Amino acid sequence: MNSYPKTFLKFNKQGNLFFYIVIFFSLLSIVFWSFRELSVLGADFGTYYIEAKYASNDFSLYREIFEHKGPAFLYFLKKIGEIIGWGKYKAIISIIFGNLVFFLPSYYLINKFIKNNIEKILLLLIATCLLIGQDGNSTISFFKEGLLLVSLSRILFFKKNLNNFLITIIFFWLSFFVRVDGIIFFPIILIYFIKNLIFHKNLTKRIFLLLIFTLSPIILFNYFSNFFGFNFNDYWIHNVYFNNWYSGVHVSSTFISKIQHLFFRPKGLLLSTQSLILPYLFYILLIKLGDINKINLKNLILKIKSSGALNFNSLIIIISFLAYLITQSDKNYYVLIFLCPAFLVLIKEFSTKNNNQFVFLPILIFVFALNTSYLMENIKIVMNDLPAKVPYQKTIDYAKNKKLEKLEIIGGQGWTFILSETQPVRSIVDSWIYKPNKPYLTKYLLSQHDKLIKQKSGYLFWIENGLLKYKKGNKYLNELISNSNLIENQDYYSMYKIK
Repeated sequence: MNSYPKTFLKFNKQGNLFFYIVIFFSLLSIVFWSFRELSVLGADFGTYYIEAKYASNDFSLYREIFEHKGPAFLYFLKKIGEIIGWGKYKAIISIIFGNLVFFLPSYYLINKFIKNNIEKILLLLIATCLLIGQDGNSTISFFKEGLLLVSLSRILFFKKNLNNFLITIIFFWLSFFVRVDGIIFFPIILIYFIKNLIFHKNLTKRIFLLLIFTLSPIILFNYFSNFFGFNFNDYWIHNVYFNNWYSGVHVSSTFISKIQHLFFRPKGLLLSTQSLILPYLFYILLIKLGDINKINLKNLILKIKSSGALNFNSLIIIISFLAYLITQSDKNYYVLIFLCPAFLVLIKEFSTKNNNQFVFLPILIFVFALNTSYLMENIKIVMNDLPAKVPYQKTIDYAKNKKLEKLEIIGGQGWTFILSETQPVRSIVDSWIYKPNKPYLTKYLLSQHDKLIKQKSGYLFWIENGLLKYKKGNKYLNELISNSNLIENQDYYSMYKIK
């Protein structure tokens, strides 16, 4: 018997209209959230955008472009840019499209597999809550998790056939080629592959499954490497070796500090709670376990077996949570590594229930109010507070007044080039050779350093002022400053010329 209040029952009968209204509300939230980037000018997204614009055979990824993310997101941005063009506002459109890679499949799954309109609306609002506390730098995370969501949803919701298997494998490897941390979900893909081999008795189909499973990553890698002009060694050095080095540099070696970085995640806990994903996961777990007072080890094992908890749902939750812990960081976008796959599991749990024990009117009001207040805040910022004051405005003005087409900046930011409409001469991400006492070196970083040192007298370049404090401990920065003269401090950057 349906136990919804009468007002809920009336609302549910007319829920299709409200469902599409909430989708429009969610899309509106994404649009204004994306335009808010113009007040933030995030270092990460600006870098990805300008790298995508100039990535070519002459400006090769992992060579002239130093990057420790995979090629798939840059490829996406480049293709969008080739269609709509490049520029400040077009960069925001690229952010919107990047976010929709996660949100559109979410809308589709909610609409297709959730039967109750009230539950559909609740899940739409929970999905929209994921924007809160994030910024444009999180777009790559939404993009990667959206690809992963498409892959894993084929496992959770769809039948075993060659078409769904192909989609699962292709989108899994696409997510991996956005960020290598996606490989942690490979055990699920492997189990799914084995289950498909068992399910399909036909030898021809089994051969196709094997070919899809083994050749997909090779084909995708070859396509990206040919498009951007890099080889496997370049990819390995930047995506695997560097990330391993980077994690060691930023985490203290003491046991206490490691434990702190592993578990002390106040920002992640806040974002997980306010989205209601973590509370709902605990609530669902309590429902599955039943009366906690009667639970002992033996009963717990029986409960887990009988409830079907040891399935793909639980594997996704466990693996995504472990992936988040491994980051050892409380940065806002890292928590999406856990929350986005967990949201997929939440959709699955809602789809398998024929009762209404998951929906409460106060919760519905809470998430609607939370999203509404955040949307209004973003509208206010976009309408009243833009354009934002840019810390490197003097450098932008100089480049425009001198009609410079190119800038060489040590420790640059992508938005500097976007706003000044100039082209970078060197890799934007180059601080790893100029910042640490024991710098991270590649032959391409060394090559661009040596090329700058050997420029003719009077050659102009810029250094980000935050790097200057490292000149005593870093021999490459010290060498660069020793071979040049300071011309002008332009607030965010300082302008130098070669002696």
